Amino acid sequence: MFADTHSGRLEETGRRRAGVAVRVAGLAVVVAAGLVAAAPAAAQSATGYATVFTHSAGSGQLKDGRLTLRGVNGRVTWATNAGRSGRLSVRKLHRVIRPGKPATGTLHVAGHRGGDEPTFRLSRPRYNRARRTVSYRAKPLDNHRLPGRAARAAGAARRFGAASLSIVPHPALMGGASGGYTCKTSIQNESNHSYTASSASLDGEINQAWSESYPNPAGKYLGHMMSDSNVGWWSVGANPGDGCANTVRWQVSGTNDYVTISTSWSPADEFQSSCDAPGGFVCSGEVSWQGFANWTIKGG
Repeated sequence: MFADTHSGRLEETGRRRAGVAVRVAGLAVVVAAGLVAAAPAAAQSATGYATVFTHSAGSGQLKDGRLTLRGVNGRVTWATNAGRSGRLSVRKLHRVIRPGKPATGTLHVAGHRGGDEPTFRLSRPRYNRARRTVSYRAKPLDNHRLPGRAARAAGAARRFGAASLSIVPHPALMGGASGGYTCKTSIQNESNHSYTASSASLDGEINQAWSESYPNPAGKYLGHMMSDSNVGWWSVGANPGDGCANTVRWQVSGTNDYVTISTSWSPADEFQSSCDAPGGFVCSGEVSWQGFANWTIKGG
């Protein structure tokens, strides 16, 4: 919760092996689709959406708490529980695995039976393009073991063959149906005036769009706000890992004064939202959850 101010701000990233790899990758796509379709509420963003990213690898190992995949591609596949899918770079994926916000990974190895795949809490991602390796700090979340004999020596590497890794980012770092970040704002009008949305813009050079629910805040959804009413709007990054930023200006009816609300969120920065009001008005606000700011206007 934030103190009342005239300008408020809220802040918060050979052939046999190839054949096996293809089969495992294909299985992983099916499993990933099931994971994202059945993602529990705890794994979904505040908007109810979840995204699964999948690495395919020729081999790998688990040693000293670090999971390494070899023979990976520089791009991963992704799918959302809204039915969207595509590919994006590993480096972009790693932007949504940030300190304090680990991802959850499920390892699918050739030889595993369905349902006994080990899962991990993933953090500290590393990617070496030249060596075609990717690795994560991996903390087991269950007692499922990798196929084959368990390594007896403490700290010994547990190696495996063709595999894939399905990753679900931390819920706070997932957005809308596209998988991009969501900049959602609501405003409660407790002042003595009504307002008109005089302009609305998608800020910065970010690949984003207004949500399907609010295609144009300057249009019919946000054209007018009466006293003692609430309205909301949001924009969403077009693809997984894409940030968002928008600004809406509300003209105080019968005056040349404006209330300006800007909201932004990118992989490089924490979620931010600001409300600038003219003299005699007060903005107060709070973040209900990551990516969603609630503002209240009083006075006038």
